[in-house]
Amino acid sequence: SRFHGADAEVVQVAAGAYHSLFVTKRGYLFSCGDNDSGQLGHNRQNSFAPEQVFLDDQDEQIFSVAAGQAHTVVSTVSGAAYAWGSNMRGALGLGIQAHNGLILRPTKLPDNFGGPIEAVVAGGSSTALKVKNHIFVCGANSDGQLGLGHFNDVYEPTKLPPLA
Repeated sequence: SRFHGADAEVVQVAAGAYHSLFVTKRGYLFSCGDNDSGQLGHNRQNSFAPEQVFLDDQDEQIFSVAAGQAHTVVSTVSGAAYAWGSNMRGALGLGIQAHNGLILRPTKLPDNFGGPIEAVVAGGSSTALKVKNHIFVCGANSDGQLGLGHFNDVYEPTKLPPLA
């Protein structure tokens, strides 16, 4: 569906390299732009007007959204996280089996973070999740951008050591 009525009040936005995301006051997610890597989360190749994205559990409401270059990550009101799009270098945090694959539908991340996801951030081919007082990171790390003290890509969300 398209934006209309009360569903049209946008409370959060995010933009990747070639896609945009919008969360409404009711927790609905809409996306538009290029979908070459599945980053829109729906079946259209490209979408020039916002189209609604549906999670497997359609009762879930989106709490926060983030966009990497060609991937999308959301957290829900219930504290779950979903990711989709390009898993290049582990950006989605879905493990080595999904390495460099395209995930075309919202896919729930494992619930092993010790609490609800409070915030999501994405950039390039990396993702960060905030849980309580902890940060979990995954994805591209060739420049040490994940803050883990090494330069290896990370394919599953990994807890960041405490900041000094």
